[in-house]
Amino acid sequence: HDLVYSGFLDALAEDPRVDQGRIGLFATSWGGNAAARAAFRENRFKGIVAACGPVHEALAPPQWIVDWFPSVIADQVPPLRWDVTADRVGISLPVSEADYGDFSTRMRGFSLIEQGLVGDGEKETIPLLIINTDDDPFAPPSDMEALAESTSQGEVHYTGPGGHCGSRDSLLEVSIPWLIE
Repeated sequence: HDLVYSGFLDALAEDPRVDQGRIGLFATSWGGNAAARAAFRENRFKGIVAACGPVHEALAPPQWIVDWFPSVIADQVPPLRWDVTADRVGISLPVSEADYGDFSTRMRGFSLIEQGLVGDGEKETIPLLIINTDDDPFAPPSDMEALAESTSQGEVHYTGPGGHCGSRDSLLEVSIPWLIE
């Protein structure tokens, strides 16, 4: 994702119609994870909204969850969402039982804690709005709070219950005014 954001910003820098001091980023779920990472790595954004992006807990599960995971994938995850996740971590479908350990290892690579960005004190960042529901199983409040505590300009906002990401309208009602500021 670092290359995508960097390339995007490089392209915008060449466009005289774009005010370089007003470029913001809003991303949800997997994109929220990448957006949070960008807050630590890319200072050309004026501000970033990381909405419902997993930080660590869902990306670095304990072994019992790794062992339980195949049945969850088979029974509960819609095929399209599983296709996207498998593609994101670089494994081929169909996934065999043997692939689940590799899957877990690759998922850990997306953890902002495992990357050294979250935890170990506050780091200098650009303004970061961390927004989510208060009952998201993939990006729980503990992840959101750990991310905020690791940033110099991070703030957390909860939109109430709603599961993973909740209502897009709720996310936008808070995020748009924050980005405009």
